[in-house]
Parts: sequence; structure tokens; C-alpha cells
Amino acid sequence: MKRILMRAVLGLIGAAAIAYVGDSAVLFVRMGHNNPGAGPAFGTTTFYYTADLKSHQYEIFEQPQTETCVRAIFPHYAYPPCWYSSRRTIRAVG
Repeated sequence: MKRILMRAVLGLIGAAAIAYVGDSAVLFVRMGHNNPGAGPAFGTTTFYYTADLKSHQYEIFEQPQTETCVRAIFPHYAYPPCWYSSRRTIRAVG
């Protein structure tokens, strides 16, 4: 039983490592070649900073902020993926 569980865990870790390496390779190709079909490697998303109020509401600040994101499944080069960043359009401060 332990042997099966250990193989399953190692298989999941291996699959995640292969997915990350493949994602890095696709991003590297997008960065190196400006293929019209491949699309740009980086994008931008817009979000707003908010402050939580005592009445369980929040105040949105006026100026929208932009963030550089990477068009990939996983984060690379210290940039979050665009699919994750575009879903977080309101971010609490403090």
C-alpha cells in the first residue's frame, strides 16, 4: 500500500514538473519569435486598490493600476499568469 501511494505521489510530482517545463518552453518560444499565431508572451491587466471599511464594505480608489502578466499557465519571471491576474480586479490594501 505504501509503495502504491509513493508511486502515485512521485507520478504527480513528475507530471507537474513536465507541465511546468513545457509551459516554460512555450513561453520561451513566444518571447523569442514574434509569430502572429503564437501571440505575445506578456500582457497587462487593470485592477483597483480598495480599502476595507468598518461597515463590511470597501472603498475603491479612483486610479486604476496596471500590472504586467505572462500569458502562461504558471508564473514565470516574477510575473503572475494573466488568467489569474485578470480575475483579481479588486485588491484590498492592508
